[in-house]
Amino acid sequence: AAARPATAEELCDKTVPMWRDEYAQQLHKKKGQMVKKCAMVIVKEVKKVFRKRAQMAKRDNNVKVTPLFKWIDRHRAIGLHEIIPSPQIMAYRNKVEFTFGHRLEEAPPAPGDGAGDGAGEQQPKKIPAVGFTVGGWDGPVTSPHPCPNVPSEFIGVADLLDGFLATSPVPVYDPTTHGGCWRTAAVRLSVRTQQCMAVVQHAPWGTDGADGAAEFAAEKARLVAALTGAPVPVPPRPAVPAALGWTDDAPSRPRISVTSVFFQEYGGLSVPPPEHPVQHAFGKEYLEERLGGCTFQISPGAFFQVNTEGAEKLYRVVTEAVAEGVRREG
Repeated sequence: AAARPATAEELCDKTVPMWRDEYAQQLHKKKGQMVKKCAMVIVKEVKKVFRKRAQMAKRDNNVKVTPLFKWIDRHRAIGLHEIIPSPQIMAYRNKVEFTFGHRLEEAPPAPGDGAGDGAGEQQPKKIPAVGFTVGGWDGPVTSPHPCPNVPSEFIGVADLLDGFLATSPVPVYDPTTHGGCWRTAAVRLSVRTQQCMAVVQHAPWGTDGADGAAEFAAEKARLVAALTGAPVPVPPRPAVPAALGWTDDAPSRPRISVTSVFFQEYGGLSVPPPEHPVQHAFGKEYLEERLGGCTFQISPGAFFQVNTEGAEKLYRVVTEAVAEGVRREG
C-alpha cells in the first residue's frame, strides 16, 4: 500500500500518550508508574546492596555486616503522596522542537482507480515542511496543529517555517542520505514576558565557493525576516483538542513576536552536545521567563522546565516543605 499521512489521533498517541484519558486517570496511572518504576526499584536495589555485603562478609572477616534497615522490609517501604496536578494541562509547553522534513499530502485518486487491486494508486505528494516524526526518525513529518499540549503560537511559527520552505532553494536534511541542509527548529516561548526564541539547526551548507556561501547567507537572512517580520500568526486548530473539551485562548492573548533567532551548524549524525556553539542572528541573546517572583534569562542551550505554571507550583511545594523542616528543627 502507498504511504499515507499520519492522522491527528496517531500524532497525539505519539506525542501525548495519555491524551485519551481524563486528567484524574492520567495522574492515577502516573502514580502507579512511580510505584513500580521508582519506589519498588529503590527498595529492590537497597536490599541487593545488603545481600551483596553479607555475601562478602562470608569470604572476608574484615567486612562488617550491617543489619537490614527495618523500614526497608515494611509493606510499601517508600510511601508516595498523591501526584500534585498541574495548574495548566492543555497548551502548557514552553519549548517545542520541530524537525525539518517532508509532509505527505494525499493525492486524489487517479481516473480508473481499481477496487482493491491497487490500480491507479498514487503516492502522496512530498512537501518540505516542519513537524513531528510520528513514524520514526527516517519517516515524514506530521503537522503539529492537532497536539493539545502545544500552544498556538508554536503552530504559528511552524506555519512561518513552512511558508519559507515552500520557496527556499536550500533543501531540508535527509537523515537517510545525510544530504540537505535544514535539520531542526527549537522554539521557546514565554506568554508571561511576550518573548519567543527560535534556534534553527542546519547541516554545513554553502561551502562550495563564494556563490554558495552568498546564497546560503541570503537564505538565512530571508528566514530571519520570515520569522520576525510581523507578530506570530495564531492559526485555527483542528478537531482533536476540541474533542478534549479544550478552548484555545491564544486568539484572545496579545500577539507575540519572535524576539531572538539563532543558527546552529552541525554535521554529525545524531544530536549535538549541549555545549555545541550557536550563532546569534537577531534580537535578544536570551529569553526571559518569570517564575515565582523571579525573572530568568534562558540561553539557547539551557534546561528549563517545559511547563512554566507546573514548575512554579513544584518550586512552591519544595520551598514550603523546606520552610516546614526549618521550623521543626528550630
